[in-house]
Amino acid sequence: MRFTIIASALALAAGANAALSADQVTTNVDALTQKSVDTNDLAEKISVVSLFAKTPQVLTGLRDIVAQAHDDISAMTTNKRSMQARQQCASMEDVQKCMEDLKNTGEDPNEIVGKKRRQDPAYSDAEQQGLCTAFRGYSQGSQKLLKTIVDKHGLLSLTRFEDPMSALLHNLEDVSDILAFKIIDAVPNCVQDAISNKDSLDQILEEALEKYTN
Repeated sequence: MRFTIIASALALAAGANAALSADQVTTNVDALTQKSVDTNDLAEKISVVSLFAKTPQVLTGLRDIVAQAHDDISAMTTNKRSMQARQQCASMEDVQKCMEDLKNTGEDPNEIVGKKRRQDPAYSDAEQQGLCTAFRGYSQGSQKLLKTIVDKHGLLSLTRFEDPMSALLHNLEDVSDILAFKIIDAVPNCVQDAISNKDSLDQILEEALEKYTN
């Protein structure tokens, strides 16, 4: 899901106050990156001989990444109903319903935008740059993992592992989108870098989903 397609709707949805310090968010993103690197190390070892031993470990690694990302997003969000509406917005199946649901959370999108224009950024320049750097690492680590998963499709397509892999990739797409938008919203000073890294991750995610969905 590319930022340029859904930015306008999510710009109105981005209203939660920072619930974590920049250091906490950066630490959480770095932990996700390390988990992606560790899972990629396992994925690279998948072969004809190790297929049934290593693939379940990779699936577990992906589940852990999704669960950890979900927890991180929850910690960054002060209004849980608003977070649920944002998650629905990320699918962009019905933009109008998305915006109506956001209004029902008690947050006025117009008021949110106005407040955000008046308020200083939640994080300092240095903190924003640190967060952008952490997100770049997450994007690159995730891309490497996803490329390995794409490369292993030929083997996994012959087993029962293809369907759970597809489901986990969809879950990873969901949490990565929401995490990316929350970071993009928090880093106005390096927002283009964050958007570029999100777009790069989106591209390989789409490739992986296409492989494992068809």
